[in-house]
Amino acid sequence: MRVQLISPRDAVNLRRHVLRPEATTDDGVVYAEDDEASTATYGCLVDDVLVSVGTIMEADHPLNPAAGDWRIRGMATADGYRSRGCGQSILEALLRHATTRGGRRVWCNARADAVAFYARAGFETQSDMFLTAGDRPHYLMDLHLSDVS
Repeated sequence: MRVQLISPRDAVNLRRHVLRPEATTDDGVVYAEDDEASTATYGCLVDDVLVSVGTIMEADHPLNPAAGDWRIRGMATADGYRSRGCGQSILEALLRHATTRGGRRVWCNARADAVAFYARAGFETQSDMFLTAGDRPHYLMDLHLSDVS
C-alpha cells in the first residue's frame, strides 16, 4: 500500500462509484476547486490499483469561518478495501498537507456512515444531520489541527 499525490481527474471514477453510484455524469464528483493551486488529491494504491482517494482544499468553515480553514471532500474507498488502513492513510496525508500550509482547522460534510471514522481521528460533530444531493444524511464535522498529535 502506498499513498501519493494524484491528479484530481484520476479520482473521478472512484468518487463516482463510491459516492454517487447512481450518477451518469461527473456532476458532484468533479469539484470546481480541483484545479486550485492549494488543492491536493491523494490516492492509496494497492498493487498499483487506485483503491482510495481524498481531496483537501482551502475553504471557509460554514459556521464560523477563520483563517487557516481547510475542507476535505471526495473521501472514497473501494469495496473490499475498507477497514484495511487506506482511508486512514489518506486522511493522515490530507491533514499533513493542510498543516504544512498553515492550516488550523479541517472540516468536512461526513456521511452518516463515516462519522465514526472521522471521530476516531479526533473530528467532532458540529451539526445536526442534514441531507445532501440524493437525500444522503451527512453531519458537519471538524478538527482543530493543534489537537492532532
